[in-house]
Amino acid sequence: MNKKTILLGTILLILTSLYLYLTPYYKYQADSEIEKYMQKQGISEDEISKKTPLEKNWKYGWYSCTVSFSDDPDVVYTYMYSRSYDAGKIGTHLETFGTYDKNKKPKYPPLKNDSQETKYLE
Repeated sequence: MNKKTILLGTILLILTSLYLYLTPYYKYQADSEIEKYMQKQGISEDEISKKTPLEKNWKYGWYSCTVSFSDDPDVVYTYMYSRSYDAGKIGTHLETFGTYDKNKKPKYPPLKNDSQETKYLE
Protein backbone atom coordinates (compact mmCIF):
# COMPACT_ATOMS: atom_id res chain seq x y z
CA MET A 1 0.00 0.00 0.00
CA ASN A 2 1.19 3.46 -0.69
CA LYS A 3 1.24 6.36 1.75
CA LYS A 4 -1.85 8.07 0.29
CA THR A 5 -4.03 5.00 0.83
CA ILE A 6 -2.84 4.60 4.42
CA LEU A 7 -3.40 8.30 5.15
CA LEU A 8 -6.88 8.26 3.60
CA GLY A 9 -7.80 5.11 5.53
CA THR A 10 -6.56 6.62 8.80
CA ILE A 11 -8.50 9.85 8.28
CA LEU A 12 -11.65 7.89 7.39
CA LEU A 13 -11.24 5.71 10.49
CA ILE A 14 -10.79 8.75 12.76
CA LEU A 15 -13.84 10.54 11.32
CA THR A 16 -16.02 7.44 11.60
CA SER A 17 -14.89 6.88 15.19
CA LEU A 18 -15.66 10.48 16.14
CA TYR A 19 -19.12 10.28 14.58
CA LEU A 20 -19.94 7.02 16.35
CA TYR A 21 -18.72 8.43 19.66
CA LEU A 22 -20.28 11.89 19.50
CA THR A 23 -23.75 11.07 18.18
CA PRO A 24 -24.88 9.07 21.26
CA TYR A 25 -23.12 11.55 23.55
CA TYR A 26 -25.05 14.52 22.10
CA LYS A 27 -28.31 12.60 22.40
CA TYR A 28 -27.53 11.84 26.05
CA GLN A 29 -26.63 15.50 26.62
CA ALA A 30 -29.90 16.65 25.02
CA ASP A 31 -31.93 14.24 27.15
CA SER A 32 -30.29 15.37 30.39
CA GLU A 33 -30.66 19.08 29.52
CA ILE A 34 -34.36 18.63 28.74
CA GLU A 35 -34.81 16.79 32.05
CA LYS A 36 -33.08 19.65 33.90
CA TYR A 37 -35.33 22.18 32.14
CA MET A 38 -38.42 20.26 33.19
CA GLN A 39 -37.17 20.05 36.79
CA LYS A 40 -36.65 23.82 36.82
CA GLN A 41 -40.27 24.18 35.68
CA GLY A 42 -41.32 22.14 38.72
CA ILE A 43 -42.47 19.09 36.77
CA SER A 44 -42.30 15.64 38.36
CA GLU A 45 -42.33 12.28 36.55
CA ASP A 46 -45.83 11.52 37.99
CA GLU A 47 -47.36 14.40 36.02
CA ILE A 48 -46.13 13.12 32.63
CA SER A 49 -48.80 11.13 30.82
CA LYS A 50 -46.92 10.68 27.52
CA LYS A 51 -43.38 11.45 26.38
CA THR A 52 -42.01 10.68 22.94
CA PRO A 53 -38.41 9.52 22.50
CA LEU A 54 -35.88 12.13 21.44
CA GLU A 55 -35.80 12.78 17.72
CA LYS A 56 -32.92 14.36 15.81
CA ASN A 57 -33.65 17.11 13.30
CA TRP A 58 -30.77 16.60 10.87
CA LYS A 59 -31.42 19.82 8.96
CA TYR A 60 -31.08 22.14 11.95
CA GLY A 61 -29.18 19.90 14.35
CA TRP A 62 -31.50 19.91 17.35
CA TYR A 63 -33.11 17.14 19.36
CA SER A 64 -36.75 17.35 20.37
CA CYS A 65 -39.37 15.41 22.30
CA THR A 66 -43.07 15.96 22.83
CA VAL A 67 -44.61 15.72 26.29
CA SER A 68 -48.23 15.62 27.46
CA PHE A 69 -49.22 16.07 31.09
CA SER A 70 -52.15 14.51 32.91
CA ASP A 71 -53.04 17.79 34.63
CA ASP A 72 -52.80 19.89 31.42
CA PRO A 73 -54.25 17.56 28.72
CA ASP A 74 -55.17 20.24 26.15
CA VAL A 75 -51.59 21.41 25.65
CA VAL A 76 -48.74 19.61 23.93
CA TYR A 77 -45.29 20.71 25.08
CA THR A 78 -42.36 20.34 22.67
CA TYR A 79 -38.92 20.54 24.23
CA MET A 80 -35.97 21.18 21.93
CA TYR A 81 -32.26 21.11 22.64
CA SER A 82 -29.69 22.63 20.32
CA ARG A 83 -25.93 22.96 20.34
CA SER A 84 -25.59 25.21 17.30
CA TYR A 85 -26.40 28.75 16.30
CA ASP A 86 -27.99 27.42 13.09
CA ALA A 87 -30.98 26.22 15.10
CA GLY A 88 -31.54 29.76 16.38
CA LYS A 89 -30.81 29.22 20.05
CA ILE A 90 -28.27 27.29 22.06
CA GLY A 91 -29.67 25.27 24.96
CA THR A 92 -33.13 23.99 25.79
CA HIS A 93 -36.18 25.68 24.32
CA LEU A 94 -39.91 25.08 24.87
CA GLU A 95 -42.82 25.47 22.49
CA THR A 96 -46.43 24.81 23.45
CA PHE A 97 -49.24 23.87 21.11
CA GLY A 98 -52.80 23.38 22.19
CA THR A 99 -56.50 23.95 21.98
CA TYR A 100 -56.80 26.23 24.94
CA ASP A 101 -58.15 29.73 25.42
CA LYS A 102 -55.77 32.52 24.38
CA ASN A 103 -56.32 34.21 27.74
CA LYS A 104 -55.30 31.10 29.67
CA LYS A 105 -51.62 30.35 29.98
CA PRO A 106 -50.22 26.81 29.92
CA LYS A 107 -49.79 25.29 33.37
CA TYR A 108 -46.03 24.91 32.86
CA PRO A 109 -44.80 28.17 31.32
CA PRO A 110 -41.35 28.47 29.77
CA LEU A 111 -38.45 29.60 31.91
CA LYS A 112 -37.26 33.19 31.75
CA ASN A 113 -34.84 33.94 28.89
CA ASP A 114 -36.58 31.38 26.69
CA SER A 115 -37.99 32.71 23.44
CA GLN A 116 -41.08 30.52 23.70
CA GLU A 117 -43.71 30.58 21.02
CA THR A 118 -47.32 29.82 21.85
CA LYS A 119 -49.41 28.55 18.96
CA TYR A 120 -53.16 28.30 19.33
CA LEU A 121 -55.21 25.79 17.39
CA GLU A 122 -58.76 27.03 17.15
